[in-house]
Amino acid sequence: MGIEVKGIAHVGLYIKDLERSKHFYSEVLGFEKVCEFVSLEDNKMAFMKSGNLIIELIQHKTWMDRRDGLFDHIAMEVGNIEEVSEKLAASGIVFESDIYFDNLVFDRGVKYQAFRGPDGEHLEIYQTL
Repeated sequence: MGIEVKGIAHVGLYIKDLERSKHFYSEVLGFEKVCEFVSLEDNKMAFMKSGNLIIELIQHKTWMDRRDGLFDHIAMEVGNIEEVSEKLAASGIVFESDIYFDNLVFDRGVKYQAFRGPDGEHLEIYQTL
């Protein structure tokens, strides 16, 4: 039967320092803060948005390893990967590799390039051709 999914509502990301992560996602990646609050469990939280991607930054009172599941990376779709790559490099981002072209994905291929966020989260800029 299935359900109707309209898209991803948000991605929850556990981080160590909310202020550092808010700065990185807003100043380096250009996300805007949608809202920020302290939860009933005293967790500091902020929702950051860019385009149709919302990342929920969650800082617990004390850092703890999470075992509720893993994701490998967050891929952020961009219009011109070379231009975005240059801007990010100019702001201090160190990429794990050059822009990679994969012609096996989708009809005409994709380009992508990976880097890390402030807590080691695996991020990627991604352009469908």
